[in-house]
Amino acid sequence: MEKFIGDRHSWLLGDSGYPKEPWLMTPIQNALPGSPERRYTDSHTQTRNCVERCIGVLKGRFLWLSNLLRYIPEKVGNIANACAILHNICVAARLDFNLEMLPLQDTDNHLEQGNFDQRTNRDGILLRRNIIARYFTN
Repeated sequence: MEKFIGDRHSWLLGDSGYPKEPWLMTPIQNALPGSPERRYTDSHTQTRNCVERCIGVLKGRFLWLSNLLRYIPEKVGNIANACAILHNICVAARLDFNLEMLPLQDTDNHLEQGNFDQRTNRDGILLRRNIIARYFTN
C-alpha cells in the first residue's frame, strides 16, 4: 500500500464496501443516468469485472490463491504476481500447468485479524471527483 499511497497516478479498484481512500477508487451508488458519475461508475464496473474474471482464472489454476488472506499484503502481492507470471508463461507456451501438487510453504508473515474501518475519507472522495471531472466529463 505504501507504494500506492505515495503515487498519485496509480489506484486500486474496490467495490462499494470499501472506504474512500486516495489510492482506492470505488463506484458511486445511485449515480444519475448519463452523468459523468454514471460513466465513471460504468467504466469502473466493467474494469472491475475484467479484473475479477482474471482473478477467477488464476484461482482456477492455483487453487491455494483462495487462502492468501492470512498473509501480510506484501507476501500476497508477491505470490499473486508470481502466479500471474507463471500463468502467462503457460498460456504463451500452451502448457496445461497446475501447481496444486506443490505445497505452499508457510512462514511467519501472517496478517493480524482486525476490524475493517468503514470510515469515509474526504481525500478519497475528492480524488474520485477529480478523476471523474478529468476523464468522464464531456
